[in-house]
Amino acid sequence: MAAGIGLFQRKSWAVRLSIAILVATVLVLIAFGAHVLLGGAYEMRTALAMSLRTIVWAVVVGVALRKTTDFSPEGGGELP
Repeated sequence: MAAGIGLFQRKSWAVRLSIAILVATVLVLIAFGAHVLLGGAYEMRTALAMSLRTIVWAVVVGVALRKTTDFSPEGGGELP
């Protein structure tokens, strides 16, 4: 929720938070995939939900990066 509010307010920290969420989501998706490949129990809706989450966050990050002109770690302020 914080990332969404920050992105709506065009805060540069929200872009970095969105990237962190995307990376965490991808890592969980990879771990889930390994679990499935090793024969672990799963439901198809879980696989679909994780895939959809990953796609949504990738789109959010892509749009946020396109809208960002000051993406430096020192930025910390508002986006133009």
